[in-house]
Amino acid sequence: MKLSRGLVFNSERLEGGVMKMAKLRKMLTHRGKNESGQGALAIVLILLMLGAIIITPLLVFMDTGLKAGQVYESKVQEFYAADAGVEDGLWQIKYDHLDEKFSSPAYKPYDYYTVYSYPAPLLEVNDRDVAVNITNVWIPWGVSAPYPDDARDIIESGALIVTGRVFTFPGGERGYEIKISYYYQADDPDGTKLNIDQIGVWLSGGFDYVAGGLGSLNDYDSSPDIVPHCGGTAIVWAVNQLFSGVPDAPRPVVRTFDFQFTGPAAQNPQAVSWITTTGVDAIPVSWDADSKPYRIESTAGGTTAEAYVIKNELRKMGAAVEGDYCAVGATLMTATGGPISDSHYRDVLFKESSATVQSSVPEDPGYIPPNGHVEAAFLYWSGWMEEAPPGLLIWGPEDCSDFAAPEMNWAAGSAWDTSSGRFRGTAYNKATPGRYLTMSDNIDLSAYAGQAVEVSWQQNKGGTLENDDRLYFAFSADGGSTWGADIEAFRGNSPLSSFTYTIPDEYLTNNFRMRFYLDGFNERDRFFIWYYTEYCYIDNIAISVVQTLVEDAKVNRVLFNDIPITANVSDCQVALTTDSGAQDSWSYSCFKDVTDLELGEGSVVKELIEEEMSSSGSGSLTFTLGHVLEGDSYSLSPTGSTDYPLATPALSTSTKYQWTYAGWSLIVIYSSPETKGHQLYLFDDFHYVGQYQILDFPISGFLAPDDTSGSHLTYFVGEGDDHYTGDYIEINGNSLSGPDNPWDNIFNSYSNTIPDSTFKSGIDIDTFDMSAYIDPGSTSSVVELGTDVEIYNLIYIILSFRSDITTGGTVSYLIRGG
Repeated sequence: MKLSRGLVFNSERLEGGVMKMAKLRKMLTHRGKNESGQGALAIVLILLMLGAIIITPLLVFMDTGLKAGQVYESKVQEFYAADAGVEDGLWQIKYDHLDEKFSSPAYKPYDYYTVYSYPAPLLEVNDRDVAVNITNVWIPWGVSAPYPDDARDIIESGALIVTGRVFTFPGGERGYEIKISYYYQADDPDGTKLNIDQIGVWLSGGFDYVAGGLGSLNDYDSSPDIVPHCGGTAIVWAVNQLFSGVPDAPRPVVRTFDFQFTGPAAQNPQAVSWITTTGVDAIPVSWDADSKPYRIESTAGGTTAEAYVIKNELRKMGAAVEGDYCAVGATLMTATGGPISDSHYRDVLFKESSATVQSSVPEDPGYIPPNGHVEAAFLYWSGWMEEAPPGLLIWGPEDCSDFAAPEMNWAAGSAWDTSSGRFRGTAYNKATPGRYLTMSDNIDLSAYAGQAVEVSWQQNKGGTLENDDRLYFAFSADGGSTWGADIEAFRGNSPLSSFTYTIPDEYLTNNFRMRFYLDGFNERDRFFIWYYTEYCYIDNIAISVVQTLVEDAKVNRVLFNDIPITANVSDCQVALTTDSGAQDSWSYSCFKDVTDLELGEGSVVKELIEEEMSSSGSGSLTFTLGHVLEGDSYSLSPTGSTDYPLATPALSTSTKYQWTYAGWSLIVIYSSPETKGHQLYLFDDFHYVGQYQILDFPISGFLAPDDTSGSHLTYFVGEGDDHYTGDYIEINGNSLSGPDNPWDNIFNSYSNTIPDSTFKSGIDIDTFDMSAYIDPGSTSSVVELGTDVEIYNLIYIILSFRSDITTGGTVSYLIRGG
């Protein structure tokens, strides 16, 4: 028999005690003839004595049990509060809010000594104050961290660049390559002074170096140091040789080193590599600054939670690239007078499409200089799917027409009601508004533990919002008894219409709930005789499994120049498009770094481009991207079929098919001594953008010269329509346009970078010159994408600013989320 406080009694002893008590009760209640009752009195006195002996320790025992239970409950509350602090820290890191979060002392990305603490007021979760600290983690083992200014100078000078990537050896073994690029400077005029002392790498937990395995690093040191470090393993090889023994070698001097590792087959390790040197005083060490490790420590009461996270992003360096980028691509779907014969509906799906880079005409699309050195080649493809594979949609979509099931019963505070089939929130004219909107029932997500589970919804606003008008949400793993920290969905006047968030694994329980919180929304604005109340709108809430979606639909598999390639699921982004009218519809973006992809006979993409663009080459190189031909469910043009289309073609003139599109794009980043300095910025967070939305991209870190010519941008947009207007792109308040792209219908599915008319219509890969809108001497700009009734998908936007900040050809580019 078990009590709620965890106390266990022996059942045999309990049964014996019951029998004895029954006999005693009989003795007390059935007095024999001629008995005076004095015997019963004696028994009662004995029992009182026994009770006096037993009752005190029993009460103490009960009090101890109650206190232990209270302590246990308190610890659980503290654990959830501390965990919520970790989640908030992860959010601050992911969305680049550390600069604004920490002002005293100011946050420095290369300061490995300072512990940055959340300023007052502290987070409050479950009625507990939560203290959160974030620290930049110095990974290189056995090497002292440079001081902040020295570390910044090492990375932003770009003199010695360390990067790493996972690859596969010819026999199928998994390997890791460390690439080191040296742009020798004034203190090493012929590039022969720099000496490599050691090369090191840190691998995350679960991955192991194969001692004596494949790879060039074993040729330098067959017995490297292998030590547990920061939750993973550090491996350090003694190399001890000159970086380059060839005087005046072309810059950069590039060397690669590799080794074999093992680990989970479906995952790649988190890794950070580094090099220590002598011979050039300014760069005693350099490391892979594209991988940024952080430590998050969160304390609630006596409970502390600690987490380590690595954020991967391409670095921003203080120098501009003596080079630029080119972007090419093509549609995979178009309206060509097929069965529907309506230009608004793309009904023909191509087997493949092609695009060409060239070195002959600088003014034409796809130009790369003949002496260009390819630094990177990034491949993107994207499309819209009408249906989801079975198992994608775990719950929903909640149509938000009322607060009652189906799909869910909601507890709505007085700030919330429904309007036009949407949840609507405002605190205007409400004295004590109830700001929470909370699920009243649990959702069982326990079967999806360990998978990528996302919650998504459509959101919008009414009136004119300020920065203090915000929508938050939070999760609970125990049916609402405790809650994680509030997470910001949007603030201010331009919320993203489609919002998606990955639910942390600790909330994937059988008692999952979530809630929304309305912050601000207290005002009503007047414009002449009209009044506009501040409103928040929420619609089409759904929970889905992203990994299942991408893998089952197999949209991450394509043929690139007839070579099968597969994008990692982690490099694929998804947005549900339930507002299309197809409840299970979704759009996606996939990414693959193809710089070193082998395209037959040992030639890789980078080398092929450089070879064909050179004076001895053909001056052009064509790439194709197409479907994997498996099955016959979908016919392709002009021939072929597949069961795994990269998009769903329009099957009728139903409005939902106006959402469909498919296309691809290749970005080539190159350096060239003949090209003036540019600073490059690449944003490739996938955005599904609804009606009346604005995306802002603030840019800084360049120095515009007197001659700003050559500043330009390119975007890849899917699902633009020529019959909807009001969509635009502005640079510093100036609208961009061209013959094929009117300023107020910029996303019209007509690409100005695609010369082949067959593959021109269906997506937007548009390039615009923005030189006239960059003031000489300026160091920042703002790019704004806006829309009226148009809905579109932004796969990437890349910008190139002429810049005078140069250090002799350093490649400089930045990937950030928008």
